[in-house]
Amino acid sequence: MLTSFFDNPSTLTSLQKWNGRFFEDSTLTSLGFVFQLGHHVGDTCSNPTTLRNLMVFDLSGVHRLVVKYCNCDRPPPKRIQLLRSRWFPATIIRPSTAFTFDILDFYHKLQDQSKCNPYDFYHAIIQRTDAAGLKPEIVRNLFLVSVLT
Repeated sequence: MLTSFFDNPSTLTSLQKWNGRFFEDSTLTSLGFVFQLGHHVGDTCSNPTTLRNLMVFDLSGVHRLVVKYCNCDRPPPKRIQLLRSRWFPATIIRPSTAFTFDILDFYHKLQDQSKCNPYDFYHAIIQRTDAAGLKPEIVRNLFLVSVLT
């Protein structure tokens, strides 16, 4: 079984780097992390694709990652490579957003018990990523943008 980087949530909750004076918030991408899909964690691919951006929703928040898909002999489709890493793609053709199985399982249990709607759950996850609202929106309501302009 392929293991996911997100199997250890403590690796993502407080990612910071020293800037010479103090620790500042950082991202996996800015630290040069590239996630190789299609192989076991730590294994290299002899023929990876070019770098792709991927937004991953996890219980620890929303993370922008850079991934490489496996392009070896007869590679599985990108969606299968994501699913094997326990990430559910938002689209089938060209996924740029994925949800960890942990967040999907948690939402399913939460919805069964409390009838939490997707809108409130989404905003709770956004709060885990940026409680002060200082970063740009992750998802905009395009309908409202087109109506207001």
